[in-house]
Amino acid sequence: MLIATRTRGSQLVFGERGLVFDIGLALLTGLGVAVAKRYLDFHLGIPGHAGTFWIAVLVLGAVFNKRKGMTVLAGASAGVWGVPVGLNHSMMYNVELYGTAAAALELLLLLRLPLANPIGAALGGGIAHATKFAFVYAHAISSGVVKHIEVYGPMLAFRNHLLFGVAGGLIAWAVYNAAKSARKGT
Repeated sequence: MLIATRTRGSQLVFGERGLVFDIGLALLTGLGVAVAKRYLDFHLGIPGHAGTFWIAVLVLGAVFNKRKGMTVLAGASAGVWGVPVGLNHSMMYNVELYGTAAAALELLLLLRLPLANPIGAALGGGIAHATKFAFVYAHAISSGVVKHIEVYGPMLAFRNHLLFGVAGGLIAWAVYNAAKSARKGT
C-alpha cells in the first residue's frame, strides 16, 4: 500500500508503508477491538450481540492493514489491551479468544477473500465471530464452566454469533466505503 512519505516542492512523493507503521496500526486496531467489546456490550442477554462492533473494528482493521500477520496481531493485542480497558477474563484467555477470531479472518485473507466488498466483509465477519463462538463453546465444555451460550442453546447462540458477525462485517464495509468516498470527494 502506498502512502505519501515526503514532499518535493508541492508534489507528494509516495513510498511503501513501513512495517513499524503496520504494527502500530494493528496495535491500534486491537485497542479498538477491546474498547468496542468493553463499551458497546449492552448486556442484552443475547449471545453474540456484543460482537457486532468489535468484529466491525477487526474487519475494518484488516481492510486497511493488508500486511500478512497484522490481523492476528490486532486480535492478540486486543486481549492484552483488555487488561487496562477492563474486559472480563484473564489476559491469556482474551488473547486466545480474540486471537483465534482474528486468525480465522487472517486465513480468509490469505485465501484472498475480498473484505472491501459487502459479501466478503459479511463472510469474513460471520466466520470470524463463529470461530469465536467455537472457542467459547469448546472452553465451556472442556472446563465444566456453564456459559450463557449453553443455557441459551448452542445452536441458537451459534446462529446469533454468525448473524451478528455478518452485521459487523457489513458495518466495516459501510465505514470503509464512506471513508473511500470522502477521500475521493464524492
